[in-house]
Amino acid sequence: MRKVLSIRLLILILSVFSFLTGFAQSRTISGVVKDENGNVLPGATISIKNSRINTSTNEEGVFKIEMPATAKNFTVSYAGKVPRDIAIGIQTVFPIVLNTNATALNDVVVIGYGKAKRANLTAAQTTITSQQIEKTVNTTIEQALQGRSAGVFVTQNSGQPGGGISVNIRGISSINGSTQPLYVIDGVQIQSSQDVNYGGQSSADPLAGLNPEDVDDIQILQGPSATAIYGSRGTNGVVLITTKKGKAGTAKLNYGFQYNIQTPPKHLDVMDLQQYATLVKAYHRLTGGFTPIEFLDTSILGKGTDWQTELFKNAPMSKHQLSMSGGNDKTTYYLSGEYLNQDGIAIGSGFKRYGFRVNLDNKPRDWITIGTNLSFNQTNENLTASQESVISDALKLTPQIPVRNLDGSWGGGDIINGSTIYAPVNPIAIANLKTNKFLRREFLGGLNVGINLAKGLVFRSAFNTKVGYANSVYFLPTYSIGYAINVSAAFNNTNNLNTYWGWNQQLQYTKQLGKHSIDAMVTHESQASQWNNTGAGRTGYLTNDILDINAGDPLSSSNSGGSGQWGMESY
Repeated sequence: MRKVLSIRLLILILSVFSFLTGFAQSRTISGVVKDENGNVLPGATISIKNSRINTSTNEEGVFKIEMPATAKNFTVSYAGKVPRDIAIGIQTVFPIVLNTNATALNDVVVIGYGKAKRANLTAAQTTITSQQIEKTVNTTIEQALQGRSAGVFVTQNSGQPGGGISVNIRGISSINGSTQPLYVIDGVQIQSSQDVNYGGQSSADPLAGLNPEDVDDIQILQGPSATAIYGSRGTNGVVLITTKKGKAGTAKLNYGFQYNIQTPPKHLDVMDLQQYATLVKAYHRLTGGFTPIEFLDTSILGKGTDWQTELFKNAPMSKHQLSMSGGNDKTTYYLSGEYLNQDGIAIGSGFKRYGFRVNLDNKPRDWITIGTNLSFNQTNENLTASQESVISDALKLTPQIPVRNLDGSWGGGDIINGSTIYAPVNPIAIANLKTNKFLRREFLGGLNVGINLAKGLVFRSAFNTKVGYANSVYFLPTYSIGYAINVSAAFNNTNNLNTYWGWNQQLQYTKQLGKHSIDAMVTHESQASQWNNTGAGRTGYLTNDILDINAGDPLSSSNSGGSGQWGMESY
């Protein structure tokens, strides 16, 4: 009896400990955000310090967020208000008041059709500075938007390094089938993946080639500020990205190096070999069927293959950044170069980027300014893990199948391993054997001129262009992996060329009359874009070592292609 009571007491203690531990893992806090006048602030951003966890207030200014056990502080921010850092303590409900940032109201911000003081804006606009961007590690520039702008929701579409990220500004709205905002880099309007057909290949991040270290600030335009100059293309909001400029003075040379280790995600709880064998025995005992001899005595079985451990690994990410800037009262310059190498935590994934940038500004006379922005980047992605069901197959495959057999060949579902013909193909083998790569090269360039025609009257003209090239390579080799046998290798190669140009003219008059001001502008813009892709494929390769279209059987040749174009003009 005493032994039974002791066991029950131990179970009770463990239950209480488990409850307290689970409680300490996370907890939910809530609150309401208002300004100093008692008005609620919908779309205010609440972000956990030292994490990417964030949320926004609803239309009533109310928020609710789950806090991890390690969280000590959270930040509340809203456009035009002073951000607040709040200690969590034991409190769970937080009434929060944000005061107006008087200094920020005097800031001059880009609004698409020029510049204006923030105090004069009639629509919400958020500014993200280079200092804020540098506080986090960002492979692509969209990651720098996470948790930093009210009403802007950033979602990772996949775990692919350099892969697509979805950005929605104040909910989802669409006039052309896309819910993504319009991106504008130094006047160049960047087309989404829906505007450019890559011949069936999908790498949906249009800003993957932009180096976050080159960005000076980001302006997020909403409402009238977005549609006044960009029309229907600004319906989902506009993200204006301005790259860094040189400053007059002594030349500055900067070199930066980053090295990070990416860790695998938390393992999903799946059965090991002993548990799986026990399940098979129980299933066959109830329904009938043949249980493999190896499964009869589960005590002699080991853990079997942990497919998640085999697939995921610690992955390094390194980055080299070199820049030089300077100039005098007439000419300023900014030069930069970057190399980024990000291995994926899943075998068969990775992302590399090379980039160069030159920004020049010159003032040959007091009444004229000339500027140019030139950049080139190349990205190279390994898409095997994300496009070949490698991760999902690793979760489905049973633990009695080895990664490799004793003879060194790839393990797979067969009679010896006791699996059926319906078992997924060894995902580690697929990640190593298949080739699925996507390369992009982009050139962005622009020339702008500003002329002071009279006091308060300025004429500006800018011409910008983008030329992009993409190449995808897909090779399915011959293999024999258990029941899975492929006797005919296949190769597909797709090339895409896309171009864009835009020409904008503005005539703007500003005049200050006491406490009042006059600001008038007329503008004209024309732009056009076109894309063209061609693809070729063959089968019947005699070897898996030559990835070239000519190495295949000419009688199996196939081809594909397409083109498209659009143009716009507005006043």
